[in-house]
Amino acid sequence: MSKHNLDPQDGLNWIIEHRTQLSDADAVVDAALRWVNEHTSTGSPVSGIGAEQQE
Repeated sequence: MSKHNLDPQDGLNWIIEHRTQLSDADAVVDAALRWVNEHTSTGSPVSGIGAEQQE
């Protein structure tokens, strides 16, 4: 297990910024959002991520 601290929002931002380089970007974004929502203290959805895909 890694002992590095990674801010979930920073990780999601990186995924969004680099999604054109990911072969299955939609699935990666969906999985990352689910993980953050399940593992954050509030459990509430992260706002703003992926919104541009729904427009």
